[in-house]
Amino acid sequence: MEQMGRLDDLYKFGTASPQEVVWLPGKVFARDERGGLPHLRIAVEGQQVRLIEALMDSMPEPFWLLYVLVVPRGEGQAGRYQASEPLTREQVRSFLERFRNLIELDGRHNVWLKSDSGPALLVLDRHNLVYAYDLGDNSVETLQQMGWVELDRAAIALPDPHAHHYHAMFDDEARDILATMQWNWTPLREQDY
Repeated sequence: MEQMGRLDDLYKFGTASPQEVVWLPGKVFARDERGGLPHLRIAVEGQQVRLIEALMDSMPEPFWLLYVLVVPRGEGQAGRYQASEPLTREQVRSFLERFRNLIELDGRHNVWLKSDSGPALLVLDRHNLVYAYDLGDNSVETLQQMGWVELDRAAIALPDPHAHHYHAMFDDEARDILATMQWNWTPLREQDY
């Protein structure tokens, strides 16, 4: 879907019925064990990069960065783009800041951040959900200090039907993200969709 306009008017994920609007779940999170691994499921209405940066502070560096391009618009082939080498905390912050608008406002991708020296993992998916694995107990405290409220996992449900937005104004940034470093490409997996 295409939408042009001011950045304030753009969003990557919304409800599609009865009328399309941005999905606004509130600042909520839940503990979840689906998939066999305990994790936090965090709904994010905006400032996803700020949340990722705050949560990654509890993760040991260096980090593996995975950019999952699900719906390309001419910038490259759909697939998983993993940084060819681990990145420092500052390199990750620089990447996230440089591509903040694309990451937060465009629905063509997912972003994964994995600690090289342990199991800690953050996933920002294209549905404006962050999944936090093995970050430790202080991640809940961090969320609560930032204003998130804990709910039962059933309370964080994606709208059905829903809509993703892929904005032409971010096509150049999407090309730049693939040119910013050396990536190792692999095909998409079922869970990427």
